[in-house]
Amino acid sequence: MITNFELNKRQLLDRQIFLNLQQEILDKETQLKEFKDKIGSSNITTIREMRIRAERERQAMATQKEMTKTKIMDIVEKIKEIDDEMSNNEEYRNANRNHREKCIDKVISELACEDLDKFYKALDNALTMLHKHKMEDINKLIDQFWRVSYQGNDIDSIQIMVDQGERSASALRRTYHYRVVMIRQ
Repeated sequence: MITNFELNKRQLLDRQIFLNLQQEILDKETQLKEFKDKIGSSNITTIREMRIRAERERQAMATQKEMTKTKIMDIVEKIKEIDDEMSNNEEYRNANRNHREKCIDKVISELACEDLDKFYKALDNALTMLHKHKMEDINKLIDQFWRVSYQGNDIDSIQIMVDQGERSASALRRTYHYRVVMIRQ
């Protein structure tokens, strides 16, 4: 059993739906009238001219599309020819492998140069130290000979002093400047 309240509610909802549909019909009729007025103001020749113009534009676009497709196909064919030429040419076929090998050779050469530079510096330091020790030994011998051979009191000893010259970038050898020094204590 449906109560009066539910029945009234149902009638109100139906009435609201009916009014909404009526409004929608009025809107559509207004749109139809506006469209008819627009078409009615244009004559048939204008509409035909618009259709012909649209057809020409469509044909022009289709022609442009075909021309573009042809250009793309030509470019793809040219790329294929170049790929074939590169794969048939020994120099290009092994280009990636050759490049990788040359890069490896370059890195190995750089590392070898760095190692040689380190070895050169170590050898240079070792030779410098050896020279210093040898000069100390020579000075000890000279001092002993001086004390034995010289009987005067004005000079106690003599030594050979070494001034190491700076090595320039172009110089292959280090230069040493020697001088004899008299020592009095």
